[in-house]
Amino acid sequence: MEFPGEINRMNDRCENFILGSDVVWSYRIVGKDTDQFFFLDWVESGHKKIAFASSFGNTLSGPEEYIKKAVQNLNEFHAISIREDCGVFSAKKLTGRDDIVQVLDPVFLCDKKLFDELGSCINDEKQTPFVFAYLLKKESSDLKKKTVVIAAEHLQLGILTCGNPNDSIASKETYGDDVLTDLNVGQWISKIKNCSIYIGDSYHGLCFALLYHRPFIIVYTEKSDITSHQRFGSLLKLCGLDDRILYANEMTSENIIQLCDRKIDWNDVEYRLNKSRAFSVQWLKKAMDLPLRKTENMEYELDVQKRIVSEQSIQISILQKKVETILEDNKCLRNDLNHFKRLQQFNNMNDLKEPYQSCVFKEFFQKIRKMYLKKG
Repeated sequence: MEFPGEINRMNDRCENFILGSDVVWSYRIVGKDTDQFFFLDWVESGHKKIAFASSFGNTLSGPEEYIKKAVQNLNEFHAISIREDCGVFSAKKLTGRDDIVQVLDPVFLCDKKLFDELGSCINDEKQTPFVFAYLLKKESSDLKKKTVVIAAEHLQLGILTCGNPNDSIASKETYGDDVLTDLNVGQWISKIKNCSIYIGDSYHGLCFALLYHRPFIIVYTEKSDITSHQRFGSLLKLCGLDDRILYANEMTSENIIQLCDRKIDWNDVEYRLNKSRAFSVQWLKKAMDLPLRKTENMEYELDVQKRIVSEQSIQISILQKKVETILEDNKCLRNDLNHFKRLQQFNNMNDLKEPYQSCVFKEFFQKIRKMYLKKG
């Protein structure tokens, strides 16, 4: 899709929509740039909306108006499942719904053979035993590096460190020039599968350490409302491994060595994961079989108007691309354009009044056409 409004056309191509996992409902990470996109506000009536293992990070946060719209959109989902127990509690309280449940991250639902195949061409199993550190965040970097070194020295292992692939320069500045920043998925999986111990601040790094029964230590900055530490706490609690996360003030030599020496009962972990796997799969099957809820005429009318606005947005974007040089020299015309693009972001029927005054819309296009022909 080249232009934002084109997402609405997916309503013509798909019967139902499933929102995937990870922190798609975090205002800080996603919402401040995409607003209600991941609350599926663009999905029209007559389609089923399901959230599977979606996540706030900790809880729903952001500006008051953002939260208000998010709660309204959450109540339009046919079924909601959330990855963290704290997210379930928060969503139930905000929406008044009692049908919201906790499920596992989708990586736990796949056959592990799929991941084995991705990493099968890598020969890490022949490498000298090593600690694999996957460190995404710069915060508390000195303490994290110290944790890796202490663990490696205690266990007499080599060290392989992978930094944030989205910011290789900062990773090298923080964790050294030897840090790996360009591993592909297969290489990354292989490193976790074949390491002697995993140390990191990545949620999915933890997931794969659990999948491959690798001893691990999670290193995180601190507990706060703006960090996503509860993602780790929720999964660790489910697995009975709450004690394997160290926050900044806990990264002492004594605590690190204790965790290096502490054995994990993988039979117990698998029992707990298998129980949650079965529930998660069954929940998704039932959610997909739910009947469509009754739709009011008002909702259909709103869908039509939303679609008209999105189609207008596409046409505006196409014109903008064609006459970009003209717009750069004409502030007034650019302001008109931005005004129409903002019309997508309405909250109720009253907000839709202005774009359907056809003379306003026609006048704008006449300006564009006149300037375009003059330029040509």
